[in-house]
Amino acid sequence: MAPDVAKICTDITTINYKDKNVYIEDGVYDYMKAKHIKIKNHLPSGTPTSQILSYLANLDMFDEIINYCKEHNLLCSIYVDDITLSTNRKISFEEEKQLKAIIKKHGQKISKGKTIRYDNNGYKKITGFVISPQHQLVVPNKTRLKIKKRILQIEDIKKVEIGLKNSLLGLTNFTELSKKNAYRGLKNQLKKSC
Repeated sequence: MAPDVAKICTDITTINYKDKNVYIEDGVYDYMKAKHIKIKNHLPSGTPTSQILSYLANLDMFDEIINYCKEHNLLCSIYVDDITLSTNRKISFEEEKQLKAIIKKHGQKISKGKTIRYDNNGYKKITGFVISPQHQLVVPNKTRLKIKKRILQIEDIKKVEIGLKNSLLGLTNFTELSKKNAYRGLKNQLKKSC
């Protein structure tokens, strides 16, 4: 694409705090410091374009990882920057070492605190979801607790504050990804409320 078009596309899909023409709200640098964010130009979190751009920027690495996994009978799932490997056997430390080498070769770093090994008999938390030992998605306890806390804030189900209502509807919609109609009664009551 033409350089001027590329610049416009870059400006509307990325954040660049190094640019002197960018207005930065109070507290942003404090937030970045608290979260240990050192890179001042990056993709914004949570936008639909960030997921796509992250994938495209790392396509060669992802292809290499997927090919390696196919050769070693590993199932590979990728969501933005989360890579999940699944198999009925234990992944060897040599395989893990090779996969880490591929990631490093492409200029990426692995978060040691997020690298987790699960056995076949336990619950597995993967990208916000929980998978049971029976290979079923289950509603995470953290989500159930959030819903419970918000329900306790309701004084009259017919007059729920809009922010609380939207929060509960969002949480209950998320639970439906794991369990169909998990909070159907609550959702119906919220939809009827003012």
